Amino acid sequence: MLVKPRIAWITANRSCNFRCLWCYGRGEKFDSSQTLSWELALKLLAIVRQLGIKNLIIIGGEPTVWKHLLEFNKQCHQEEIQTTLVTNAYQFSNDDFWARYQVSPNDKISPSIKAFDKESAKKLAQIPDFEMAREGLRRILQKFDCGVSFVLNSFVKDDLVRLAQFAKSCGAPRIS
Repeated sequence: MLVKPRIAWITANRSCNFRCLWCYGRGEKFDSSQTLSWELALKLLAIVRQLGIKNLIIIGGEPTVWKHLLEFNKQCHQEEIQTTLVTNAYQFSNDDFWARYQVSPNDKISPSIKAFDKESAKKLAQIPDFEMAREGLRRILQKFDCGVSFVLNSFVKDDLVRLAQFAKSCGAPRIS
């Protein structure tokens, strides 16, 4: 019996607007040259289609800084492949990006929170502007029926309640 995959993951890039202490991208110095080209993205999409996969998860780095994200979303939609975006939500606070994103959104979104206040944002993830991160998360939670996730690690192990409280204050109905 052959195994038929149901979901595929695509890593769009290694670049990111955060610098989380636990991120695997640190090992590659968030190298912006390690970005999925449009040509390779289309080849991978063809493989996904040939395998009969109908669900695609897009990860990074941070996929919202991948220059082909919106075009890729549109292509997937045309090919009836559902996409889930895993994101830190920061770009969604940018009004221009938000307007363009709404024209070619993902079918689902999975925001991942990294901090719960300005101090933890600076210490844990070097987030440029915590309020923008909060606003981006709120926008996502208002538009999509989704919860939030966070990575359980030694840096946040004592702050799980605060992370959960922050997620709830932004409107998250569930946490992973």
